[in-house]
Amino acid sequence: MNHVIRQDIEEMLTSPMVDWSHFRDKTVLVTGAYGMLASYMVYPLLLLNEQDPTFNCRVLALGRNRRRMEERFGDWLGKPYFVPVYEDAATMTEPTGPVDYIIHAASPTNPRSYLTDPSAVIAANVSATESLLKMALRKNTTGFLFVSSGEVYGVLQKDVIEEEDGGTVTMNDPRNVYALSKRLGELLTKSYAGKRADPSTTTVGANPAAAGEVLDDRTPDAAGALNDNKVELPENPCGLRTGIVRPSHTYGPTMDLQHDGRVFADFVADAVAGRDIVMTGDGLASRAFIYASDAVLGYYTVLLKGENGAAYNVTNNDGIRRIRDLAECIAAMAPTPVKAVFGTPDAAYKENANKKASIRSIDRLLSLGWRPVITPEEGFARTIRSFLP
Repeated sequence: MNHVIRQDIEEMLTSPMVDWSHFRDKTVLVTGAYGMLASYMVYPLLLLNEQDPTFNCRVLALGRNRRRMEERFGDWLGKPYFVPVYEDAATMTEPTGPVDYIIHAASPTNPRSYLTDPSAVIAANVSATESLLKMALRKNTTGFLFVSSGEVYGVLQKDVIEEEDGGTVTMNDPRNVYALSKRLGELLTKSYAGKRADPSTTTVGANPAAAGEVLDDRTPDAAGALNDNKVELPENPCGLRTGIVRPSHTYGPTMDLQHDGRVFADFVADAVAGRDIVMTGDGLASRAFIYASDAVLGYYTVLLKGENGAAYNVTNNDGIRRIRDLAECIAAMAPTPVKAVFGTPDAAYKENANKKASIRSIDRLLSLGWRPVITPEEGFARTIRSFLP
């Protein structure tokens, strides 16, 4: 494991914000597991098992790309508590045994995919969400977390944005498939809050029944007779607990510098490579930046302590920085001398007219005992160190 990531995760495990004992002797399914944010949700569970061999938290890490899974979690391949699942979240085979928590973080995030493969975006945010929620009922799952996006707010003219606010999202703009499908994923997640399993369809088997079909978890023995091998599922008298998190501009060591495409990821890539950091705009726009470990502690707080069915902004309003100032800060952290300079934008570049950072209220999340602690200066310094030899 990368030394900076290990430092981050060890700090997270000592944080009083999350009671990690909830995951002892549990099974956690994480979709999109090798992604930037999801991997930071997987790592703490793996280290808990590593630090305490009796912790017994089984992690089902779902992702379609075997190479990326192995690159991200190679240190744990073959460990009994780490189970890579190379499937699509929308069509995955239902796992055998209980699934106590589901974290649904699988979704295309590259804007190019919104235009080239919008159906995949919809499948991840809508079809997969509904499929996983139905599985959660069959498994008597304790908690379900949907990783949404601040894009759901659309265009909103408001100084402070709260979770119940909603702005305009143009329906006929294909680029808005991400925001609209995230909105529907949120509605699905909220609609399942408090639902209870139908005893006739509760299963721990790997083959869920079709609609209206009664499940039978018995398997035939050598003679063809059915043996009852049902596993007792945990009771969930209050029904399924669901939560929604809306990330903001999140960064950290698990960013894919080659394909991320966000301006601050490009700045880090330039600094690590020893290139001058080139700004194509005037750099006056401000954004709120939150470090990955802070964000993920917020996600776990919502999963374990959030109001059932509620959405939570996860951002750092003390981390608002102008793009120009961030570029100069990152340039100063580069391992070799580089400068932050202004370049000539290409013909396709369009300056963002929204210079002021939107303030998303985090009062709801702060009330649960969470708070961000890593400044952008410290967070980007860690991020750059993580990419250096």
